[in-house]
Amino acid sequence: MAPNDAFEDPTEKSNSEFNKRLLEVSWHEDEEKHIVRRLDFYLIPLVMIMFFTLNLDRGNISNALTDNMMADLNINQEVVNTGNSLVFVGIVIGDIPANLAIQKIGADIWLPCQLLAWGLVASFQAFIKNKAGFLATRFLLGLCESGFIPGTLWYLTRWYTKKELGKRTVLFFIGSYMANLLNGLIAYGLLRLGGKANLTGWQWLFLVDGLATLVVGIATLFLLPRDPTRGNSIVKMPLSSFTQRETDILLGRIVRDNPYNTDPRDSHLSQLQIVIAVLTDWKVWMHCSMALLGLEYSPPIGTYSPSIIKSFGYGTFNSNLLVMPNSALLIITTFALAWWSDKINSRSIPIIFAAIWLLIGLIVLDVLPHTKSHWYFYAFLVFTGGSPSWHPINVAWLSANQPTPRRRAIAVALYMAMTNLSGVPASHIFQASDKPYYHKGFKILFIMAALAIAIMFAMRFAYQYLNKRIEDGKGSVEGGEVDRGFRYQL
Repeated sequence: MAPNDAFEDPTEKSNSEFNKRLLEVSWHEDEEKHIVRRLDFYLIPLVMIMFFTLNLDRGNISNALTDNMMADLNINQEVVNTGNSLVFVGIVIGDIPANLAIQKIGADIWLPCQLLAWGLVASFQAFIKNKAGFLATRFLLGLCESGFIPGTLWYLTRWYTKKELGKRTVLFFIGSYMANLLNGLIAYGLLRLGGKANLTGWQWLFLVDGLATLVVGIATLFLLPRDPTRGNSIVKMPLSSFTQRETDILLGRIVRDNPYNTDPRDSHLSQLQIVIAVLTDWKVWMHCSMALLGLEYSPPIGTYSPSIIKSFGYGTFNSNLLVMPNSALLIITTFALAWWSDKINSRSIPIIFAAIWLLIGLIVLDVLPHTKSHWYFYAFLVFTGGSPSWHPINVAWLSANQPTPRRRAIAVALYMAMTNLSGVPASHIFQASDKPYYHKGFKILFIMAALAIAIMFAMRFAYQYLNKRIEDGKGSVEGGEVDRGFRYQL
């Protein structure tokens, strides 16, 4: 296998010459399938494990709350809500700067270093003693995690075509959902260590989860490939190093999928001009509005589901285990949604379907009479929490409709920032005065979900209108895409 260092560096040629050479490369379909299969078995598990550790560290607060953590730290539910808000504030602050940095430094270095940073903070949560320590570590955790999700999604666009990104994006998010699934089981074991080495159960939970993240961070620093032209930057591994021909095929696929991927018409613009262009793009803000309204349900349900179940009379350990069906159903339905989305080559229709499923669950949880058995409430809690997540499909939809990589990176970073910003008010929707059923909270959630659905319909019609303008020779808002056959994905 030829060393990657001997490969042509596209920056040494003009973009047009480089693209022309790649467009002349031909390959057999079996060759392409073999390379994509290698990527799927090597790259996708790596990013899934990385996202798994993020959600393990961010989500274990819900399990810690069932182990007398609030009493130990002398804090109340409002302080917990504020701490959860600060996680999202930290993420929002760092999202766009982090995605500017990842393009300069490289994903193979930046992403593992992020794991190391938040792994340290997650581990030190085990030793906080009071309100100040709790709030500080929650903010730092968010700051260290900022940019990880949009940065990884941008990284995947360097390897996969537009049509391939749907399922791969969802697989990446399933790494997070697997953490939700296993958090209860992991907590079930770690909380039982309470009393050993003079640590409580919740301290063991934070410590072990944080150390696991550090291990993954060190491993991925050596294993994560940079891009098709260079493979691994530190250690060359058989599955992540490519011959010259394999590199040409990988890059040729991306060029044919969208020539702007390697020959962007915005290459003459400064990074500030790209940021301004994205910030003034109404389509990006419409996708962000979907997130701000439609994802409000996730933080409160994720944080307080174990506590709601515990209020039904279950113990600490069983209440954590009973949350697992939510996550199991979520994984199954979300992957099915992604498969359907790719099959029909549409993002909007599956997104609207999933959002309506969620809306039904939220309405039932609000209006379900208290005279019903707790099992009825639990069943619909699983139905709602296990509704297919349209969030990763929306990310793929937004990404596909940004014509150049530079715009795509900033647009996805902005979208993820808004997604996390939605977690700030969401963390305060479930108030102590409204428990254990949180009817006022569920009412707020289903109203916001309904507004998000209205925007989803509007965006589908808007993209249809823009495509018609292109087909009629009138161009589009950005201009120029018609010259290369660019069309918005519906």
